[in-house]
Amino acid sequence: MRCALIGVVGLLGGLIVGYLVGREHRLPERADPIPAVLGAAGESKGRPNLPELIEQTGVLKHVNSTGTFETFYPRPFSAPPALEILDDHEVNRGWGYRVAEQRADGFKLEISSGGGALTTKPLRYAAKGIPSDGRLMVQEGEVEVPAALGEKPGEVEVFYRTPFGATPHLVFPDGMFGSAVAEQKATGFKLLRNAAAGQNFVKVKWRAEQVSAK
Repeated sequence: MRCALIGVVGLLGGLIVGYLVGREHRLPERADPIPAVLGAAGESKGRPNLPELIEQTGVLKHVNSTGTFETFYPRPFSAPPALEILDDHEVNRGWGYRVAEQRADGFKLEISSGGGALTTKPLRYAAKGIPSDGRLMVQEGEVEVPAALGEKPGEVEVFYRTPFGATPHLVFPDGMFGSAVAEQKATGFKLLRNAAAGQNFVKVKWRAEQVSAK
């Protein structure tokens, strides 16, 4: 009888201890999520953050004859991207070209043939890479350049709507029609025209570009 009583007491004691231990390890009904395990550098283990890849495309309408032509990307890359020049003509009937220079913000093409009646379709480009933190600031417009008056050349000065941080890259997509850049700065540029014959004014389209900070 005494042994049976001891056994019952021991069994009850075991049940009480088990119940208390279970309460100590039981999770609350609304437990907070377990935080991610961090690596040595403080980054979450698992799939790393991959850099953003972008693709920029365009039509090279300013490439209209033989010579060297420069193109700037709307958004600069962090390094020279994977560049593809696309010619929509049939083989051996299109443009003759080569990439003369390639940079993170643009490229130069050397055109050896094309621009005539057989090359009616402009070249295109596609560039894929990681974008830069910088942005390309672009300003463009059209100006009328007067003809020369006697020995005095025609002159016109253009001021940018927003001054650049430094002298920008200035291009004339459709040509300059006998004009020349006499002065260029961060705030604008000046054109001269020495021709007295022909039209009293010629319209010149311009485009100024520069990579600015983010």
